[in-house]
Amino acid sequence: MKKIEYFYKYLPESSINWELIKEEILFPYVDKLNSTMQELKWHGEGNVLNHTIMVCEELIKLEEYKNLCKLDKLIVFLSALFHDICKIFFQ
Repeated sequence: MKKIEYFYKYLPESSINWELIKEEILFPYVDKLNSTMQELKWHGEGNVLNHTIMVCEELIKLEEYKNLCKLDKLIVFLSALFHDICKIFFQ
């Protein structure tokens, strides 16, 4: 199996399997994502984990996302998943 194909299991079909993602991708960071608060002026959802979940949930609703090929979906989805990961290291 090609290495990239391993990550296709994380791509959402109609919904995101957050338990799988938290256990297999985000596991080293979940607690820190949950405890790192966002700037309330810009992010009323509270912590970085909540924000990340909301971003990914909105992403998969977009027609532009749905029309991407599988590889592009993976790239965009993982980009959304990790777009704020650095915040946990600076707070």
